[in-house]
Amino acid sequence: MLGSSSFIEFLQCLSQKIKDESQNKSMTIFCKLGFTAMSMDKLATCTPVFPPQLFYKINLNATCQVYNNMPKTKSFQCPMRGFADWIDQNKLNWENLSWNESACAIELLTQNPRKIYWHGVSQNSAKEAMQLLKQNQDKINWWGLAYCNTSDEAIELLRQNPNKIVWEALSSNPSDGAMRLLKENQDKIDWVKLSHNQSEGAIKLLKQHPEKIDWNGVSQNRLESASELFKLTQYINAAPSYISGFYWDNLSRNSSKAAIQILRENPDKIDWCNLSLNSSPEAFELLAQHPDKIWWELIPIHGPNNAIESLKHHLDKMDAENWSYLSGNSTKAAINILEKNPDKIDWDKLSSNKSYEAAQLLNQHPEKINWGNLSYYPSMAAIEILKQHPNKIDWTRFYSRDIFAYDYETMKKNCLLFKEDLVKNRFHPNNICKFKDWGIDGFDSDDENS
Repeated sequence: MLGSSSFIEFLQCLSQKIKDESQNKSMTIFCKLGFTAMSMDKLATCTPVFPPQLFYKINLNATCQVYNNMPKTKSFQCPMRGFADWIDQNKLNWENLSWNESACAIELLTQNPRKIYWHGVSQNSAKEAMQLLKQNQDKINWWGLAYCNTSDEAIELLRQNPNKIVWEALSSNPSDGAMRLLKENQDKIDWVKLSHNQSEGAIKLLKQHPEKIDWNGVSQNRLESASELFKLTQYINAAPSYISGFYWDNLSRNSSKAAIQILRENPDKIDWCNLSLNSSPEAFELLAQHPDKIWWELIPIHGPNNAIESLKHHLDKMDAENWSYLSGNSTKAAINILEKNPDKIDWDKLSSNKSYEAAQLLNQHPEKINWGNLSYYPSMAAIEILKQHPNKIDWTRFYSRDIFAYDYETMKKNCLLFKEDLVKNRFHPNNICKFKDWGIDGFDSDDENS
């Protein structure tokens, strides 16, 4: 694990326009850890390491390895310097700020202790937040700390205060530290909550105690490793019929490949209504083999792109409620249909849609935007709209990590700290075969002179 939240923030500052590259397996550190959209020219001014075309070729693991091997004398400074100019500090919701993992956010909270929302800070995994909690243990919300604070410091704090642990909440915590603590105290585990826990550690623990599994919860697990639990059919068959019914209902909505494979093997157990609510492309492929079983009116809710493409031929089955669901669907196919049927759009629902394409459509019709919905956990594209209309922001609902201004000079200094080591790593002779793809001249493997 990275040892510096400032370094993580530095990487987050370097993220850039990743919507098209986000499916690339060689996603860079800037994409992998980032949430901030920054113009390429600004990015180039603070990263004098590689030309822009190489940003997406730098491997996350390689960069983290370089960082972890750096001398401890090198340290990264926080690259943020107060609020961005479009943020109205007087209207900012301080309660939401308590969940912000930025070092700048925690610093502001420390300076304004009366505005701290301790329930939020207790769930905040940032190193600086944990320091604040250690100094104010009488204010900790122990349920929140156990429920979703995944930092090692949080688990250690729970270990030091065993009488404060809310075991029901801890059973939902997906962190490795939480799993170790639960394994040491198995008599205190809430097995229903653990069965809903979407973590590899939870699955391993459940495998050891299949008789305690809540199948209603496990059937909703989307991890591929959950397939090992799905195969424990002797326990499922032995369960009461209503439990078995819930299991197959939930499994029919489960978007994991493991779940879809189980459904292929047991077509007589499929709940076709719930399968029509499944967001997996593979689920719709299974549905397409049984067109008479498709609930077309449910496809708009969570339908994947291939399902929405097929929906184009069944728009006559859509009523106002279905069009509302489609307005919340983030697939490109859904937005394409909405663009051709603007009179059917539910603008309130579209304003909550997090896709880039939805934001583009909203930007063309600002008079129809529900600003409260747009302000709530806005996407980066939505933030660009909010910047253009700061007087429309619903500050009571607004929450975003990206509310601080960046100090590009500090970012440049941070980058230079590991420039030499990262260049050595990436341009090692072992990587010569990759140079052509990286856009570096003179390394064409098809060159006759090579």
